[in-house]
Amino acid sequence: MASPSETGLCLSYLDHRFGIPPEALEGHYILATSRTFYLLRKADMPAGLATLSIQQAGLPLLRKVGRFLKPTTCAAQLLGRYARRGVVEIQRKELVSLAANGELPLSKPRLAGLDEGYVLLRLNLGVIGVSLLVVDEKGGRLLCRLPKAMRAAIVRR
Repeated sequence: MASPSETGLCLSYLDHRFGIPPEALEGHYILATSRTFYLLRKADMPAGLATLSIQQAGLPLLRKVGRFLKPTTCAAQLLGRYARRGVVEIQRKELVSLAANGELPLSKPRLAGLDEGYVLLRLNLGVIGVSLLVVDEKGGRLLCRLPKAMRAAIVRR
């Protein structure tokens, strides 16, 4: 099990970065390993699991990348519907370019309301994954953080 401070860190990060309210994770436990936080429904928690040394359990929620937390693709897809900020609306053509080239330039007007760091990618009505937004004086660019298999499937279509 994640400690209360680790659980608070996860909930606070999701709320401040993406506007995902803590209530979206009600009914779930957050489990922690050295690199990853996992989400497990309370109803699925086997008796005695909290006393074991966990390697993996549940859905990967956040990974520790250096000093930062990165939402996993699974978590972005599951919780993205609750996100009120930190979301980039993307068109199919842009998604193909991002997957093929590894990055996508964004004009300054598209950066309104966005902070540098991890963002969720929304295509039509659903969040499909995560990208890293880097901002400079000319505008910004998205660095692709989609899984390799997903990138390949997007480019093939």
